[in-house]
Amino acid sequence: MAGTIICYGDSNTYGYDPCTLMGDQYPEQNRWTGILESETKWKIENHGICGRCIPHTGSQIRFACEQLKDWQDKDAPVWMWIMLGTNDLLQEQQFTAKDTAQRMETFLKKLMAEPAVSSGKITLYLIAPARMEYGAWVDEERLYQESRQLGEEYKKVAERLGIGFTDAGKWDIPVVYDGVHFSEKGHHIFAQNIQEVNYMVKVDLITGFLGSGKTTFIKKYARYLMDQGYNIGILENDFGAVNVDMMLLRELESEQCELEMVAGGCDKDCHRRRFKTKLIAMGMCGYDRVLIEPSGIFDMDEFFDALHEEPLDRWYQIGNVIAVVDVGLDKKNVRGGRLYPGFRGRRCRLYCPQQDTGGFWRNDPEHDRSPEPRTGNGTLQAKTEGR
Repeated sequence: MAGTIICYGDSNTYGYDPCTLMGDQYPEQNRWTGILESETKWKIENHGICGRCIPHTGSQIRFACEQLKDWQDKDAPVWMWIMLGTNDLLQEQQFTAKDTAQRMETFLKKLMAEPAVSSGKITLYLIAPARMEYGAWVDEERLYQESRQLGEEYKKVAERLGIGFTDAGKWDIPVVYDGVHFSEKGHHIFAQNIQEVNYMVKVDLITGFLGSGKTTFIKKYARYLMDQGYNIGILENDFGAVNVDMMLLRELESEQCELEMVAGGCDKDCHRRRFKTKLIAMGMCGYDRVLIEPSGIFDMDEFFDALHEEPLDRWYQIGNVIAVVDVGLDKKNVRGGRLYPGFRGRRCRLYCPQQDTGGFWRNDPEHDRSPEPRTGNGTLQAKTEGR
């Protein structure tokens, strides 16, 4: 995906080489930011600073928020990858993983309140640092153990705030003699893993009863994503002889948007095979995001089950599940899962096009943070945990 990634971190983002006399940077081709720059289409900006802790004083936070104003005008889409916390454990005596995660959550909330982030111009992405090993800088059991708890604590923060998250602590990054800094091999392993994580394509399912407004919603949503610089694929499922929705979406076709279709008229197993085969084919097209509009009689389980099968589980991840409903329906039919029984136990959002005021979620859908939609009074909303 073309765009800009702001790598906001400490010495392991900077590329510090503690084995040199003056503590220089590794060569660009041997530090993870430089590797990403050369191997991907992303424009990588290295904003790592040696010794940086999570900004927590007033001046530190204000400076970070000021930087957002400059970064929001970079080539879109703009990501801010944040990988901090190691120095907080090293420098704060008796600091725990929970203390570090609490400091990180406070910082992220400040960033999220800034217009550059709340408008969707910048997408935040949290990365838990690699684990420390025993070495010249790590001679306490506390440091060794707490660095191994940081990933789980950061994951909780990311889930509460609804932002993307990756735990680099699970990647077994080789470090040098001090037990903290990446070796050259460690930088290459980090770069490989972060690419694999971020190359997974997010899939949005837009569903609802026949005539509820799914296609109208997709038109607006697709244009929004394309305005953010995304290349998207739209997959239409229809059991009718003529796919009317496909015809209505033709106006979206462009270099940034392609339309695909799964024809119905067959039994459930046959349709599932066709659905999976089409997703495999689309996985090779280089989309940044895929939108799926099923028919009004689509089985939700088919969608979730397919994405958990090989090889789709390595190519796709679930983004948003959006239910489009008619506000004229009796509300009692919506509650308790009776209107959309397939949503029980899953994360979903209800969207009512008749009362939409023209906006989408206040933040970029890539966050998958389930914020409140900008909709009119009476709009129904539902939030449940994903599978």
